[in-house]
Amino acid sequence: GEGRAITVTGAGPALTVIDGNQLDRVLDVFRGIVVLEGMTLRNGRTTSGGGGGGVYANYTNLTLRNCTVTQNESARGGGVNPGYGDHTGLHDVISYNDAESESGGIRFYFGTLTIDNSQIVSNTAGYHAGIIAMGDALISNSAVEYNRADGSGGGLLQSDPASRVAILDSSVNHNIAADNAGLSISANRASLLRVRVNGNLAESGSGAGLGAGGSNVTVADSEISGNQAPTGSSAGLSNSGVLTITGSTIVGNRAGLLGGGIENFSVGHLRIFSSTVATNHGGGVFNTGNLWLESSAVISNVSTMSDGAGIYNAGGEGTMLTVISSTVRWNRGGRSGGGIANHSGAWLHVIGSTVSDNEVTDPYSTGGGIYNAGEAAIDASTISGNVSRGRGGGGLANWAFPAQTIITNSTFSGNQALHNGQEFNTGEGG
Repeated sequence: GEGRAITVTGAGPALTVIDGNQLDRVLDVFRGIVVLEGMTLRNGRTTSGGGGGGVYANYTNLTLRNCTVTQNESARGGGVNPGYGDHTGLHDVISYNDAESESGGIRFYFGTLTIDNSQIVSNTAGYHAGIIAMGDALISNSAVEYNRADGSGGGLLQSDPASRVAILDSSVNHNIAADNAGLSISANRASLLRVRVNGNLAESGSGAGLGAGGSNVTVADSEISGNQAPTGSSAGLSNSGVLTITGSTIVGNRAGLLGGGIENFSVGHLRIFSSTVATNHGGGVFNTGNLWLESSAVISNVSTMSDGAGIYNAGGEGTMLTVISSTVRWNRGGRSGGGIANHSGAWLHVIGSTVSDNEVTDPYSTGGGIYNAGEAAIDASTISGNVSRGRGGGGLANWAFPAQTIITNSTFSGNQALHNGQEFNTGEGG
Protein backbone atom coordinates (compact mmCIF):
# COMPACT_ATOMS: atom_id res chain seq x y z
CA GLY A 1 0.00 0.00 0.00
CA GLU A 2 1.00 3.60 -0.50
CA GLY A 3 3.33 4.97 2.19
CA ARG A 4 3.76 1.68 4.03
CA ALA A 5 6.91 -0.25 4.95
CA ILE A 6 6.99 -3.61 3.18
CA THR A 7 9.58 -6.41 3.24
CA VAL A 8 9.36 -9.29 0.78
CA THR A 9 11.79 -12.14 1.43
CA GLY A 10 12.43 -14.99 -0.96
CA ALA A 11 14.37 -18.22 -0.63
CA GLY A 12 17.26 -16.91 -2.76
CA PRO A 13 17.69 -15.82 -6.39
CA ALA A 14 17.85 -19.40 -7.67
CA LEU A 15 14.67 -20.52 -5.88
CA THR A 16 12.36 -17.50 -5.84
CA VAL A 17 11.71 -16.08 -9.31
CA ILE A 18 9.18 -13.42 -10.25
CA ASP A 19 8.81 -13.51 -14.03
CA GLY A 20 7.09 -10.76 -15.98
CA ASN A 21 6.74 -12.96 -19.08
CA GLN A 22 7.37 -9.85 -21.23
CA LEU A 23 3.83 -8.63 -20.41
CA ASP A 24 4.67 -5.67 -18.13
CA ARG A 25 7.33 -4.51 -15.69
CA VAL A 26 7.87 -6.96 -12.85
CA LEU A 27 7.25 -4.54 -9.94
CA ASP A 28 5.84 -1.01 -9.72
CA VAL A 29 6.27 0.70 -6.33
CA PHE A 30 4.89 4.11 -5.37
CA ARG A 31 5.44 5.93 -2.06
CA GLY A 32 6.75 3.60 0.59
CA ILE A 33 9.68 1.87 2.21
CA VAL A 34 10.25 -1.39 0.35
CA VAL A 35 12.82 -4.14 0.92
CA LEU A 36 13.15 -6.99 -1.57
CA GLU A 37 15.45 -9.82 -0.51
CA GLY A 38 16.58 -13.14 -1.96
CA MET A 39 14.83 -13.28 -5.33
CA THR A 40 15.16 -12.94 -9.11
CA LEU A 41 13.14 -10.37 -11.04
CA ARG A 42 13.22 -11.16 -14.75
CA ASN A 43 11.58 -10.77 -18.14
CA GLY A 44 9.78 -7.53 -17.36
CA ARG A 45 8.94 -5.23 -20.24
CA THR A 46 7.37 -1.82 -20.64
CA THR A 47 5.86 -0.89 -23.99
CA SER A 48 4.61 2.66 -23.40
CA GLY A 49 7.98 4.42 -23.20
CA GLY A 50 8.15 4.08 -19.43
CA GLY A 51 11.08 3.16 -17.22
CA GLY A 52 12.04 0.22 -15.08
CA GLY A 53 11.43 -3.05 -16.87
CA GLY A 54 12.41 -4.91 -13.71
CA VAL A 55 11.51 -2.46 -10.95
CA TYR A 56 10.04 1.03 -11.16
CA ALA A 57 10.04 2.90 -7.84
CA ASN A 58 8.86 6.48 -7.40
CA TYR A 59 8.95 8.49 -4.13
CA THR A 60 10.14 5.28 -2.49
CA ASN A 61 13.07 4.19 -0.36
CA LEU A 62 13.91 0.94 -2.12
CA THR A 63 16.38 -1.72 -0.96
CA LEU A 64 17.36 -4.76 -3.01
CA ARG A 65 19.37 -7.30 -1.04
CA ASN A 66 20.76 -10.48 -2.60
CA CYS A 67 18.60 -10.02 -5.69
CA THR A 68 19.15 -10.69 -9.38
CA VAL A 69 17.47 -8.33 -11.83
CA THR A 70 17.95 -9.72 -15.31
CA GLN A 71 16.64 -9.82 -18.88
CA ASN A 72 14.25 -6.91 -18.46
CA GLU A 73 13.45 -4.25 -21.10
CA SER A 74 12.19 -0.69 -21.09
CA ALA A 75 12.71 2.68 -22.72
CA ARG A 76 14.75 3.90 -19.73
CA GLY A 77 16.26 2.08 -16.77
CA GLY A 78 15.91 -1.40 -18.20
CA GLY A 79 16.67 -3.15 -14.91
CA VAL A 80 15.88 -0.77 -12.04
CA ASN A 81 14.48 2.77 -12.26
CA PRO A 82 14.17 4.40 -8.82
CA GLY A 83 13.58 8.11 -8.32
CA TYR A 84 12.69 10.75 -5.69
CA GLY A 85 13.88 8.50 -2.88
CA ASP A 86 16.87 6.50 -1.71
CA HIS A 87 17.93 3.27 -3.37
CA THR A 88 20.19 0.68 -1.77
CA GLY A 89 21.55 -2.36 -3.55
CA LEU A 90 23.41 -4.98 -1.48
CA HIS A 91 24.89 -8.17 -2.93
CA ASP A 92 22.83 -7.77 -6.10
CA VAL A 93 23.35 -8.73 -9.73
CA ILE A 94 21.88 -6.36 -12.32
CA SER A 95 22.57 -8.05 -15.66
CA TYR A 96 21.47 -8.48 -19.27
CA ASN A 97 18.86 -5.75 -19.08
CA ASP A 98 18.18 -3.47 -22.05
CA ALA A 99 16.94 0.11 -22.45
CA GLU A 100 15.93 1.44 -25.82
CA SER A 101 16.95 4.96 -24.78
CA GLU A 102 19.14 5.30 -21.68
CA SER A 103 20.51 3.19 -18.84
CA GLY A 104 20.15 -0.52 -19.33
CA GLY A 105 21.10 -1.39 -15.74
CA ILE A 106 20.11 1.30 -13.21
CA ARG A 107 18.61 4.73 -13.83
CA PHE A 108 18.54 6.70 -10.58
CA TYR A 109 17.51 10.28 -9.93
CA PHE A 110 16.97 12.65 -6.97
CA GLY A 111 18.02 10.92 -3.77
CA THR A 112 20.93 8.81 -2.54
CA LEU A 113 22.12 5.74 -4.40
CA THR A 114 24.06 3.15 -2.39
CA ILE A 115 25.51 0.06 -4.05
CA ASP A 116 27.70 -2.44 -2.19
CA ASN A 117 29.06 -5.85 -3.16
CA SER A 118 27.07 -5.83 -6.36
CA GLN A 119 27.56 -6.45 -10.07
CA ILE A 120 26.11 -4.27 -12.81
CA VAL A 121 27.18 -6.27 -15.84
CA SER A 122 26.32 -6.94 -19.48
CA ASN A 123 23.50 -4.42 -19.77
CA THR A 124 22.76 -2.62 -23.05
CA ALA A 125 21.19 0.70 -23.99
CA GLY A 126 21.09 3.41 -26.59
CA TYR A 127 23.00 5.62 -24.14
CA HIS A 128 24.68 5.06 -20.74
CA ALA A 129 24.30 1.32 -20.58
CA GLY A 130 25.35 0.55 -16.99
CA ILE A 131 24.28 3.21 -14.48
CA ILE A 132 22.97 6.76 -14.62
CA ALA A 133 23.09 8.46 -11.21
CA MET A 134 21.48 11.90 -11.01
CA GLY A 135 21.97 12.37 -7.29
CA ASP A 136 24.36 11.46 -4.47
CA ALA A 137 26.02 8.06 -4.91
CA LEU A 138 28.13 5.67 -2.83
CA ILE A 139 29.44 2.63 -4.68
CA SER A 140 31.73 0.15 -2.91
CA ASN A 141 33.15 -3.31 -3.54
CA SER A 142 31.23 -3.51 -6.79
CA ALA A 143 31.80 -4.09 -10.51
CA VAL A 144 30.37 -2.13 -13.43
CA GLU A 145 31.54 -4.24 -16.33
CA TYR A 146 30.83 -5.42 -19.88
CA ASN A 147 27.99 -2.96 -20.45
CA ARG A 148 27.46 -1.67 -23.99
CA ALA A 149 25.83 1.47 -25.42
CA ASP A 150 25.22 2.29 -29.07
CA GLY A 151 25.80 5.99 -28.33
CA SER A 152 27.63 7.71 -25.48
CA GLY A 153 28.29 6.21 -22.05
CA GLY A 154 29.10 2.55 -21.46
CA GLY A 155 29.71 2.10 -17.74
CA LEU A 156 28.66 4.76 -15.24
CA LEU A 157 27.48 8.34 -15.66
CA GLN A 158 27.10 10.69 -12.70
CA SER A 159 25.54 13.77 -14.27
CA ASP A 160 24.36 16.02 -11.43
CA PRO A 161 26.87 18.84 -10.69
CA ALA A 162 25.24 19.53 -7.31
CA SER A 163 25.73 15.99 -5.98
CA ARG A 164 28.43 14.09 -4.12
CA VAL A 165 29.92 10.77 -5.20
CA ALA A 166 32.22 8.21 -3.58
CA ILE A 167 33.45 5.08 -5.35
CA LEU A 168 35.56 2.68 -3.26
CA ASP A 169 37.26 -0.64 -3.97
CA SER A 170 35.36 -1.08 -7.20
CA SER A 171 35.96 -1.67 -10.91
CA VAL A 172 34.65 -0.10 -14.10
CA ASN A 173 36.00 -2.48 -16.72
CA HIS A 174 35.43 -3.60 -20.31
CA ASN A 175 32.51 -1.33 -21.09
CA ILE A 176 31.90 -0.23 -24.71
CA ALA A 177 30.31 2.91 -26.14
CA ALA A 178 30.74 5.32 -29.02
CA ASP A 179 32.44 7.70 -26.56
CA ASN A 180 32.78 8.17 -22.77
CA ALA A 181 32.88 4.41 -22.46
CA GLY A 182 33.98 3.93 -18.84
CA LEU A 183 33.19 6.36 -16.03
CA SER A 184 32.01 10.00 -16.31
CA ILE A 185 31.64 12.21 -13.22
CA SER A 186 30.27 15.77 -13.00
CA ALA A 187 29.62 15.89 -9.24
CA ASN A 188 30.41 18.90 -7.07
CA ARG A 189 32.50 16.63 -4.86
CA ALA A 190 33.70 13.16 -5.86
CA SER A 191 36.20 10.69 -4.44
CA LEU A 192 37.58 7.57 -6.10
CA LEU A 193 39.67 5.33 -3.84
CA ARG A 194 41.20 2.04 -4.97
CA VAL A 195 39.19 2.03 -8.17
CA ARG A 196 40.23 0.18 -11.34
CA VAL A 197 39.12 1.56 -14.71
CA ASN A 198 40.39 -0.94 -17.25
CA GLY A 199 39.83 -2.10 -20.80
CA ASN A 200 36.99 0.25 -21.75
CA LEU A 201 36.54 1.03 -25.46
CA ALA A 202 35.32 4.25 -27.12
CA GLU A 203 34.53 2.80 -30.54
CA SER A 204 34.16 5.96 -32.61
CA GLY A 205 34.92 8.94 -30.36
CA SER A 206 36.91 10.14 -27.36
CA GLY A 207 36.91 9.34 -23.66
CA ALA A 208 37.44 5.64 -22.98
CA GLY A 209 38.42 5.50 -19.28
CA LEU A 210 37.59 8.21 -16.73
CA GLY A 211 36.09 11.59 -17.56
CA ALA A 212 36.15 14.08 -14.65
CA GLY A 213 34.23 17.35 -14.87
CA GLY A 214 33.35 18.17 -11.27
CA SER A 215 34.58 21.08 -9.17
CA ASN A 216 36.40 18.88 -6.61
CA VAL A 217 37.31 15.37 -7.75
CA THR A 218 40.02 13.21 -6.14
CA VAL A 219 41.45 9.94 -7.40
CA ALA A 220 43.73 7.99 -5.03
CA ASP A 221 45.48 4.61 -5.14
CA SER A 222 43.68 3.78 -8.35
CA GLU A 223 44.52 2.29 -11.75
CA ILE A 224 43.41 3.58 -15.14
CA SER A 225 44.75 1.13 -17.69
CA GLY A 226 44.23 -0.50 -21.05
CA ASN A 227 41.47 1.83 -22.21
CA GLN A 228 41.21 2.59 -25.93
CA ALA A 229 39.90 5.38 -28.16
CA PRO A 230 41.18 4.20 -31.57
CA THR A 231 39.86 7.19 -33.54
CA GLY A 232 39.71 9.81 -30.78
CA SER A 233 41.48 11.35 -27.80
CA SER A 234 41.48 11.00 -23.99
CA ALA A 235 41.89 7.25 -23.85
CA GLY A 236 42.84 7.00 -20.18
CA LEU A 237 41.58 10.07 -18.36
CA SER A 238 40.17 13.49 -19.24
CA ASN A 239 39.59 16.47 -16.98
CA SER A 240 37.51 19.60 -17.46
CA GLY A 241 37.12 20.49 -13.78
CA VAL A 242 39.33 20.45 -10.66
CA LEU A 243 40.99 17.06 -10.28
CA THR A 244 43.68 15.75 -7.89
CA ILE A 245 45.37 12.39 -8.53
CA THR A 246 47.52 10.74 -5.85
CA GLY A 247 49.33 7.41 -5.75
CA SER A 248 47.76 6.16 -8.96
CA THR A 249 48.82 4.63 -12.28
CA ILE A 250 47.66 5.66 -15.74
CA VAL A 251 49.22 2.99 -17.92
CA GLY A 252 48.81 1.20 -21.24
CA ASN A 253 46.00 3.34 -22.63
CA ARG A 254 45.79 4.00 -26.38
CA ALA A 255 44.35 6.97 -28.31
CA GLY A 256 44.29 7.39 -32.06
CA LEU A 257 44.85 11.14 -31.71
CA LEU A 258 45.97 12.91 -28.51
CA GLY A 259 45.94 12.27 -24.78
CA GLY A 260 46.68 8.56 -24.72
CA GLY A 261 47.15 8.70 -20.96
CA ILE A 262 45.64 12.02 -19.85
CA GLU A 263 43.95 15.00 -21.48
CA ASN A 264 43.53 18.14 -19.36
CA PHE A 265 41.22 20.58 -21.12
CA SER A 266 41.61 24.37 -21.21
CA VAL A 267 39.21 24.83 -18.27
CA GLY A 268 40.84 22.02 -16.30
CA HIS A 269 42.96 22.31 -13.17
CA LEU A 270 44.83 19.04 -12.68
CA ARG A 271 47.28 18.15 -9.88
CA ILE A 272 49.17 14.86 -9.97
CA PHE A 273 51.20 13.58 -7.00
CA SER A 274 53.22 10.38 -6.55
CA SER A 275 51.73 8.79 -9.64
CA THR A 276 52.92 7.06 -12.81
CA VAL A 277 51.88 7.83 -16.40
CA ALA A 278 53.47 5.11 -18.53
CA THR A 279 53.34 3.09 -21.74
CA ASN A 280 50.45 5.04 -23.21
CA HIS A 281 50.06 5.44 -26.98
CA GLY A 282 48.95 8.83 -28.25
CA GLY A 283 51.28 10.47 -25.73
CA GLY A 284 51.41 10.47 -21.96
CA VAL A 285 49.77 13.82 -21.12
CA PHE A 286 48.08 16.41 -23.36
CA ASN A 287 47.53 19.70 -21.52
CA THR A 288 45.73 22.87 -22.58
CA GLY A 289 44.81 23.94 -19.03
CA ASN A 290 46.68 24.17 -15.73
CA LEU A 291 48.72 21.09 -14.79
CA TRP A 292 50.90 20.52 -11.69
CA LEU A 293 53.00 17.31 -11.70
CA GLU A 294 54.94 16.49 -8.53
CA SER A 295 56.95 13.45 -7.36
CA SER A 296 55.67 11.50 -10.34
CA ALA A 297 56.98 9.61 -13.38
CA VAL A 298 56.02 10.05 -17.04
CA ILE A 299 57.81 7.19 -18.75
CA SER A 300 57.82 5.07 -21.91
CA ASN A 301 54.93 6.82 -23.64
CA VAL A 302 54.71 6.94 -27.44
CA SER A 303 53.28 9.59 -29.77
CA THR A 304 53.40 9.52 -33.57
CA MET A 305 50.65 12.08 -34.29
CA SER A 306 51.77 15.11 -32.27
CA ASP A 307 54.57 16.79 -30.35
CA GLY A 308 55.36 15.94 -26.74
CA ALA A 309 55.44 12.17 -26.42
CA GLY A 310 55.76 12.47 -22.65
CA ILE A 311 53.92 15.75 -22.00
CA TYR A 312 52.43 18.06 -24.64
CA ASN A 313 51.76 21.52 -23.18
CA ALA A 314 49.79 22.74 -26.16
CA GLY A 315 47.48 25.54 -25.20
CA GLY A 316 47.92 29.23 -25.81
CA GLU A 317 48.12 32.03 -23.27
CA GLY A 318 47.18 30.84 -19.79
CA THR A 319 48.26 27.23 -20.31
CA MET A 320 50.62 26.29 -17.48
CA LEU A 321 52.70 23.20 -16.76
CA THR A 322 54.77 22.79 -13.59
CA VAL A 323 56.98 19.70 -13.16
CA ILE A 324 58.52 19.28 -9.69
CA SER A 325 60.72 16.44 -8.38
CA SER A 326 59.56 14.21 -11.20
CA THR A 327 61.02 11.99 -13.92
CA VAL A 328 60.22 12.24 -17.63
CA ARG A 329 62.05 9.35 -19.27
CA TRP A 330 62.10 6.89 -22.16
CA ASN A 331 59.33 8.62 -24.08
CA ARG A 332 59.48 8.37 -27.87
CA GLY A 333 57.86 10.67 -30.40
CA GLY A 334 57.82 11.13 -34.11
CA ARG A 335 57.69 14.90 -33.80
CA SER A 336 59.23 17.54 -31.51
CA GLY A 337 59.72 17.28 -27.77
CA GLY A 338 60.33 13.63 -26.94
CA GLY A 339 60.07 14.34 -23.22
CA ILE A 340 58.17 17.66 -23.06
CA ALA A 341 56.84 20.00 -25.75
CA ASN A 342 55.86 23.54 -24.70
CA HIS A 343 54.10 25.49 -27.42
CA SER A 344 53.68 29.14 -28.26
CA GLY A 345 51.91 31.13 -25.56
CA ALA A 346 52.24 28.31 -23.00
CA TRP A 347 54.33 28.40 -19.81
CA LEU A 348 56.59 25.60 -18.53
CA HIS A 349 58.52 25.36 -15.25
CA VAL A 350 60.73 22.33 -14.54
CA ILE A 351 62.11 22.21 -10.98
CA GLY A 352 64.33 19.53 -9.44
CA SER A 353 63.39 17.02 -12.10
CA THR A 354 65.03 14.64 -14.56
CA VAL A 355 64.28 14.62 -18.29
CA SER A 356 66.33 11.80 -19.74
CA ASP A 357 66.59 9.17 -22.47
CA ASN A 358 63.72 10.56 -24.53
CA GLU A 359 63.81 10.53 -28.33
CA VAL A 360 62.26 12.16 -31.41
CA THR A 361 62.61 10.45 -34.78
CA ASP A 362 60.96 12.52 -37.50
CA PRO A 363 63.49 14.21 -39.87
CA TYR A 364 61.78 17.56 -39.20
CA SER A 365 61.58 17.09 -35.43
CA THR A 366 63.61 18.89 -32.80
CA GLY A 367 64.14 18.76 -29.05
CA GLY A 368 64.83 15.19 -27.97
CA GLY A 369 64.39 16.14 -24.32
CA ILE A 370 62.46 19.44 -24.31
CA TYR A 371 61.01 21.51 -27.15
CA ASN A 372 60.07 25.08 -26.22
CA ALA A 373 58.24 27.58 -28.38
CA GLY A 374 56.73 29.51 -25.46
CA GLU A 375 58.19 30.54 -22.10
CA ALA A 376 60.14 28.04 -20.02
CA ALA A 377 62.24 27.96 -16.88
CA ILE A 378 64.45 25.00 -15.93
CA ASP A 379 65.88 25.00 -12.42
CA ALA A 380 67.96 22.46 -10.49
CA SER A 381 67.19 19.77 -13.04
CA THR A 382 69.04 17.19 -15.13
CA ILE A 383 68.52 16.92 -18.89
CA SER A 384 70.53 13.95 -20.15
CA GLY A 385 70.76 11.16 -22.68
CA ASN A 386 68.04 12.52 -24.96
CA VAL A 387 68.23 12.09 -28.75
CA SER A 388 66.97 14.18 -31.65
CA ARG A 389 67.15 12.45 -35.02
CA GLY A 390 65.74 15.50 -36.80
CA ARG A 391 66.77 19.14 -36.92
CA GLY A 392 68.69 19.27 -33.67
CA GLY A 393 68.50 20.12 -30.00
CA GLY A 394 69.24 16.77 -28.41
CA GLY A 395 68.67 18.15 -24.92
CA LEU A 396 66.71 21.35 -25.52
CA ALA A 397 65.38 23.11 -28.59
CA ASN A 398 64.34 26.71 -27.96
CA TRP A 399 62.44 27.32 -31.17
CA ALA A 400 60.45 29.99 -32.97
CA PHE A 401 60.68 33.63 -31.85
CA PRO A 402 59.84 34.85 -29.23
CA ALA A 403 60.50 31.57 -27.38
CA GLN A 404 62.51 32.05 -24.19
CA THR A 405 64.12 29.55 -21.83
CA ILE A 406 65.79 30.48 -18.53
CA ILE A 407 68.14 27.81 -17.17
CA THR A 408 69.56 27.88 -13.62
CA ASN A 409 71.55 25.34 -11.60
CA SER A 410 70.86 22.55 -14.09
CA THR A 411 72.93 19.89 -15.86
CA PHE A 412 72.82 19.04 -19.57
CA SER A 413 74.87 16.00 -20.53
CA GLY A 414 75.04 13.13 -22.97
CA ASN A 415 72.33 14.47 -25.26
CA GLN A 416 72.64 13.74 -28.99
CA ALA A 417 71.39 15.31 -32.22
CA LEU A 418 72.04 14.36 -35.81
CA HIS A 419 72.11 18.06 -36.75
CA ASN A 420 72.56 21.42 -35.03
CA GLY A 421 73.24 21.21 -31.34
CA GLN A 422 73.91 18.13 -29.23
CA GLU A 423 72.83 19.78 -25.97
CA PHE A 424 71.01 22.94 -27.18
CA ASN A 425 69.51 24.30 -30.35
CA THR A 426 68.30 27.88 -30.17
CA GLY A 427 66.67 27.69 -33.60
CA GLU A 428 64.86 30.94 -34.31
CA GLY A 429 64.37 31.81 -30.65
CA GLY A 430 66.64 33.26 -28.04
